[in-house]
Amino acid sequence: MGKFIQVRVSAATFDPGQAAKTFPKLYAVAWPAQDVTPEERKGLFELTDQLSDLHQFGDLAPSVKQVVGEQLPRIMHLRRAIETALGDWQPAEAERLTTQFEDALAGLEAQMPD
Repeated sequence: MGKFIQVRVSAATFDPGQAAKTFPKLYAVAWPAQDVTPEERKGLFELTDQLSDLHQFGDLAPSVKQVVGEQLPRIMHLRRAIETALGDWQPAEAERLTTQFEDALAGLEAQMPD
């Protein structure tokens, strides 16, 4: 690391619009406004933050709150593990964990009530 330049390894959602299409129920719960533009779409890490905030402080339907509450701890654990791997300069481990993270989100999406 230089005196002024810091090199980082990071992870971000490549295409938030496609993520919203893949996880429509989760995005609808997280950001219910129908007028969200493609530029305003958030990535998967922001999605998990929003779901966590809503679960703790929001007014979710009881069935949604239950499902989110059951699955969110594992999802947040995987997110933290990704961030830790990146911080430890282990991009291969972070890549492996992103698959588990996305699979856990897919599982939550499948369990969401209609």
